[in-house]
Amino acid sequence: MKMPAMLQLILALRLALLVIAPTPALADAWTPAAPMAMPRYEHTDTLLPSGKVLVAGGTYSSSDTELYDPASGSWSGAGSMATPRNYHTATLLASGMVLVTGGDPGANTAELYNPAANGWSGVPAMAAVRRYHSATLLASGKVLVAGGYDGANALASAEIYDPGSNSWTTAASMTHARYAHTATLLASGAVLVVGGIGGAYSTELYDPATNSWSPAADTPTPRWLHTATLMPSAKVLVAGGHDNLRRPGHRLPVRSYPQHLVTHRGHAATLRSHRNPAAIGQGARGRGFEQ
Repeated sequence: MKMPAMLQLILALRLALLVIAPTPALADAWTPAAPMAMPRYEHTDTLLPSGKVLVAGGTYSSSDTELYDPASGSWSGAGSMATPRNYHTATLLASGMVLVTGGDPGANTAELYNPAANGWSGVPAMAAVRRYHSATLLASGKVLVAGGYDGANALASAEIYDPGSNSWTTAASMTHARYAHTATLLASGAVLVVGGIGGAYSTELYDPATNSWSPAADTPTPRWLHTATLMPSAKVLVAGGHDNLRRPGHRLPVRSYPQHLVTHRGHAATLRSHRNPAAIGQGARGRGFEQ
């Protein structure tokens, strides 16, 4: 039996709507993620080439590490570091391995995580004991470690790790001794260091080509334990932190971008491969959230 013309038209329109209907936008909301095996704060989290996230150290679980798999939404063990540590750094190398340096009580030690073997190995120690320092992957594939606190004083010294030779060399010292600062690799290949205890207003630039530091414009607001993020525009967003007058977590003005962004010490956020961030850790608890 022949289908009436009007019914044919209605069905055709419905099919067209199904074809051209836009995909619903992702909800701008947070959803709970599976909890970590161990509670921790002052830890690090590093996005691996596989899309998994390596979480290492931190208070209450200072040598324990684990992996988050966004595909399954689950955690698995990644072995234990040789040295317990918090206030340390973790830097993804070009090889896909992760360099972990310093911390408390990590002192001047360093070690490497190998995702292929899901295990850790030692590397030569740094020249200085450091915690609250910075570690920045340079365009050369080397890692610039700068500043920090040695248990008694803020440090101006810097050193460079070369994965090719598995060795450290001394770099030029910063103008200001500082710790709890940020260090951001710019599109030019230079490294921008901002704030920190000992240099809260000051900023300076490291040039790997000349192994030298030069002053940059002071920030309007003193900051330490803040964040600094390179944006697609090549500008750097500096947000939150402590200004020596307010407790950590108090809102501070955001510079370089008109957006209210608040950071708080004790947790970390990692941009995963599908561009949604994961906030890992909440104080001494092991809960996480995804957006």
